[in-house]
Amino acid sequence: MPLDVNLSINAVRDLTAGRLAVNFENKSGKLQSGSIAMGGETFSVSFAGTSATVKKQFGGFFGGLKSFFWGRTAEAQAIEQKMNDIIRENGGRSFQIVSNSRAYLGHLMEKAPGEGRLEVADYGLARNRNAVRDAKLVEALNEKFGAATGRTLFFNQIDTYNSLFSIEPSSFTPMEFAGTLEKIKTGTLPLNRNVSTESFDMDKANAWKAFLARPENVAKIDIPGKLHRLLNLPAGHVPAKQTGWEATFANAANKDEALARFVLKNLPKSSKDIAPKEFEDLCSRVKRFAELSAMPEGEDKARQMKEFFKRENWLGPTEEDKLKDLRKDESYKDCTEEEIQGLYEYYTPTDRCQRYITFSNVFTNAMFRQTSKMGLEFFKEQGIPVLFQYADHTGKSMEGRFVAEVKNEAARHGLDDIRKSGGSPITYSEMRRAAKISKAASLLPDDRLATTPIVFTPGAKT
Repeated sequence: MPLDVNLSINAVRDLTAGRLAVNFENKSGKLQSGSIAMGGETFSVSFAGTSATVKKQFGGFFGGLKSFFWGRTAEAQAIEQKMNDIIRENGGRSFQIVSNSRAYLGHLMEKAPGEGRLEVADYGLARNRNAVRDAKLVEALNEKFGAATGRTLFFNQIDTYNSLFSIEPSSFTPMEFAGTLEKIKTGTLPLNRNVSTESFDMDKANAWKAFLARPENVAKIDIPGKLHRLLNLPAGHVPAKQTGWEATFANAANKDEALARFVLKNLPKSSKDIAPKEFEDLCSRVKRFAELSAMPEGEDKARQMKEFFKRENWLGPTEEDKLKDLRKDESYKDCTEEEIQGLYEYYTPTDRCQRYITFSNVFTNAMFRQTSKMGLEFFKEQGIPVLFQYADHTGKSMEGRFVAEVKNEAARHGLDDIRKSGGSPITYSEMRRAAKISKAASLLPDDRLATTPIVFTPGAKT
């Protein structure tokens, strides 16, 4: 008797972790026997724990006997090898992440009301999100449940909405910050012509643009303005809450130290070992830019901004090395010193100077930290469920590395503590915001919130 086919593929390369999890896992996540159709042939699949065995199936009265003796064909072995490679990749960790995500997403596709496209926000550590993406899990779920449910799963990230409106690191460098912020305030962000709108729900995309334009959200994005306000909090100021940057600056004996903590948190990893003098200079530049940004518009502000961003103010050791390299380059041996200087200026404008790049990253990292956290609020408002993929989370509780990270964050006091910690990835900020939203949702008798949770998937413990 022929087996029911769990999965049809054209070639072994079409077998992905997503298809394996969706087609061969039962409700409890245990791998169960089944079959695969490929190239006009059917192959039986059985599991001993998490190890697959694959045999070709033969028709006819003696089919079972033939399969037992001659089922280990080259194709069967190739399928078996691919399945076991998928299951054991990175010690089984990658497949576990896919499996945990499948359990929630599959349930969502089957139980969500209505038909059409079902959007799910994709959050969490990049390595986890990449594992799910590379597994082609969403495609596998749509193959399995799309026709039966009338729903198509669609993964989205707030970065995708941002890119549609050209909200990118290049649009939030200090020299571009004010212009982009003005477009957000006025709701005049243009569509990015390089991004196709076909895969977007434009009503939701425009809702994100309107969400950003709310005064309270503009204030969160306006990093120079926020820093200027924090640096000038009056003595005795009582913060609205005892966590966050307002509390840090209000309670600091020295606001310059609070500023240094802000800068360290938003430094890129490549700059974590910045020399003390360079770091002091960086903090001074961040403070000065905040002051200039707060000035009223006019000729004086324009003049001082121009002076601040003058190329000569940003040259450093990296640029000195560039000049030396040009002088040594055999390609330019016939050039005069004046011509070498011209090339040097061409290759080292302000925005290519290392000091400026590091300075710029502080503002862009801080800004995108905010939009990522705001995205969680936006998705909640829109009734879009969030799948938060975090490797060391244990499921529904807030245990594991998540709690440890929150405790570590609260325990950091001095600059040395923060520097040793290596900064705080944006994902950790998202985690803390997600925890607050989840806790608030669980306390409110709101059916809409109950059906649009933030779900944490554990992945595999590290």
